[in-house]
Amino acid sequence: MKKLLLLSTLLIFACSSEDSNDDIEINLIELIKGKVYHKEIPNGVRYVHFDLSYLGEDLISERYEGWTYYEKHNNDPNQLGCFLDYSISSIDYGLYLRWYTDTIINNPQQFKLDGIYNQTWIVTKDDNDIISIKTGGDASIDDGYTEISSEEFMQLDCL
Repeated sequence: MKKLLLLSTLLIFACSSEDSNDDIEINLIELIKGKVYHKEIPNGVRYVHFDLSYLGEDLISERYEGWTYYEKHNNDPNQLGCFLDYSISSIDYGLYLRWYTDTIINNPQQFKLDGIYNQTWIVTKDDNDIISIKTGGDASIDDGYTEISSEEFMQLDCL
């Protein structure tokens, strides 16, 4: 009986230990895929829906779908609600893990996607789970995004 109890304990410990390592090893693309983040802007709220679907690998590199920006202007009585602002999409930019650079960034804290017209986007998640998006071409950083639930986003009727 003692051997059975010890074996069960070791099995539980091994499984729980393996699960915690899996969380650490997941890359940021997989972690935020399908999620929505938001931040306050002067006129209301901006939302970013990260599609990040894997589109396959071709002769160049692995290719991903991008993300879409929505806004809801709270202070404008004529505004009809949440609306599409713009998107960073694979159709428009390519969005490869590696295009014109030799550097692939794809880890739990950040990923980089290269566009076919020499653009670069680096998405970073800090220790407080805040997302930042740096656009390489103009070196601007769009930061301060926190996650919201899919249900809350769906209630906005943005999609």
